[in-house]
Amino acid sequence: MTIAEYLEQKGRERGHYEGHLEGKIEGKQEEALRIAQLMLQKGLSRSLVMDMTGLTDAQLSHCQH
Repeated sequence: MTIAEYLEQKGRERGHYEGHLEGKIEGKQEEALRIAQLMLQKGLSRSLVMDMTGLTDAQLSHCQH
């Protein structure tokens, strides 16, 4: 294996890892939004939902649409 091939392989591996990590983060964010929406529907206050989920006010605004 040449140095160029080795570096290309390492680049692909890193890209795969970063893509996997990004997907996990996105999935957790979507789950937090789903849970927040349920909490808001059940009548919990926005401030309590933000405290419990770690979501921002702007992120919660997306839940209510």
